[in-house]
Amino acid sequence: MQTNGRLHFKPCTIAQLNILHQIAVQSYKESYTQIWHDQGAAYLERFYDESTLASNLEDPSCTFYLMYQQESAIGFFKLREN
Repeated sequence: MQTNGRLHFKPCTIAQLNILHQIAVQSYKESYTQIWHDQGAAYLERFYDESTLASNLEDPSCTFYLMYQQESAIGFFKLREN
């Protein structure tokens, strides 16, 4: 675990798929829906659908991390090889 003050990052596993999905959808809607005519529905369906996220979590070239503030998951990021 990497610690930065009260923030820390943990690798995300398939067991945390629901948390990842919830954070991804919430953060996208809060930040980007105003730029799309469909409020980002097509983007969310294509990239943040649970089955798409699950496939990415199982892909060895992708690694997701959940960001925690104390014990609450508050964000995520994805690293992709190549």
